[in-house]
Amino acid sequence: MAGDSGYVAGCLFRVVGVLAQVLHARAGRWLVNEKGMIASAGRLPGAPVDFAGRAQALLGGVGHTPDELAGTLAAARRLVADVLG
Repeated sequence: MAGDSGYVAGCLFRVVGVLAQVLHARAGRWLVNEKGMIASAGRLPGAPVDFAGRAQALLGGVGHTPDELAGTLAAARRLVADVLG
């Protein structure tokens, strides 16, 4: 992770996509592609508070330094815990 924001961004996109799939599955809804997946997941019953805003913030502000990236990963872990909890 030592400052590789491109790698972290790619991993975060994958994580957010899987979380969107989880939320859709719990709601008994299909998610057929990535277009609008974050907003759609955020509107579902059972989605964590401000799921869409939090997910967009992760993807839009990954960071550059190891400390910034670590902070982003900590926020991602919290979002995962809120979805799976």
